[in-house]
Amino acid sequence: MSGPPPSFQYQVPPPQPGGGSGWLGAGIVAAVLAIGFVLASSLRSELGIGILLLGLPLLLVAGLVMVAIPATRRTGIGILITVGAGVLILGGVCVALLAAH
Repeated sequence: MSGPPPSFQYQVPPPQPGGGSGWLGAGIVAAVLAIGFVLASSLRSELGIGILLLGLPLLLVAGLVMVAIPATRRTGIGILITVGAGVLILGGVCVALLAAH
């Protein structure tokens, strides 16, 4: 007796679709950073700096929460990847500007 009984038919369960869009997450981060930079360079500099300083930790928390929810997983991944890349790129620009002086 090897193998399953003749009446047994194995069916592969359908894959669960991931929700959201990674590009939407990237757009959310880009919009928050753009608003923060525009306000920081205008007359409302305190508000812009506040958005930049509070926005990044809030985006990280929002990204982690969205990754935990299957319907918004891809959007959360897009937020987390974009925040990480933004910190890396802007940190590199900052070091380059400081090294130039």
